[in-house]
Amino acid sequence: LPDGYDTDISGLHTSLSGGQIQRLAIARAYLGAESGMLILDEATSALDTSTERLVMNSLIESRKNKTILCVSHRVASLTEFTRIIVFKEGHVAEDGSFEKLTESQTIFKTLLETRQT
Repeated sequence: LPDGYDTDISGLHTSLSGGQIQRLAIARAYLGAESGMLILDEATSALDTSTERLVMNSLIESRKNKTILCVSHRVASLTEFTRIIVFKEGHVAEDGSFEKLTESQTIFKTLLETRQT
């Protein structure tokens, strides 16, 4: 990138993969984040599972006392979050830690099991 993280990548879409664009966007958000909150909306959807896990674990570890609001359909990537809120039909259906939401038959546990098969 000629200008580092400040490079305009709009014209580089043909030479960058979706995963590379997402990793760059996450790095930009992380490096520029002075607030106590980082919002990620399907931020790792173009990454493979192992890379996604590395990225998410690094973000969580480096922002321990900060809030990360993560919207994800990949429920397996949420294992390290302290609080998970499950929505169904626009309303909060479940709320708790990964451990709490997987210890009984919940919507979250069903989603997790369905996605792993």
